[in-house]
Amino acid sequence: MASKNIPHINLSSDLSTQTIEHLGLSKQPFASEILSDKSFFNTQALSKISDSLIHQVQFSELLLIIEGPHGSGKTSLFRQFIQSDISNTKILSMQAEATDTLVQIQQKMSIHLQDLGDANHLDENLKSLKMFDQTPLVVIDSAHVLSDTTLQKIFRYQ
Repeated sequence: MASKNIPHINLSSDLSTQTIEHLGLSKQPFASEILSDKSFFNTQALSKISDSLIHQVQFSELLLIIEGPHGSGKTSLFRQFIQSDISNTKILSMQAEATDTLVQIQQKMSIHLQDLGDANHLDENLKSLKMFDQTPLVVIDSAHVLSDTTLQKIFRYQ
């Protein structure tokens, strides 16, 4: 059987080197890697907002809610913020899912406190943080997908 010359079509979402250079990027913008502070698409405005959030976290006891239209950068801000080193603060970050209950949110919090003991003892682990002069900070990305009941329970949880 004779082989036919079939042109190769690139179906990936990778941009050409020329396009990356033209846009002023240093990496593929749609790569599946998890962004770090070294490979984060940062903007001056995003840094300013992040710095403001860090200040609010350190000097107030507010419930801070970040909201904005789809694609406005809330998740990018979340990713940058959770990499911040905030003195005397332990960041407990998580991605919310529509089906999450308070118990599931507590389990996600426990993952960040495993070094303090058994993950099944969240309340004791949170108290241990306070003994070490650490304040737990729960940061939930996509909290808008949680049910009203779950959100109310999270707000009341202490």
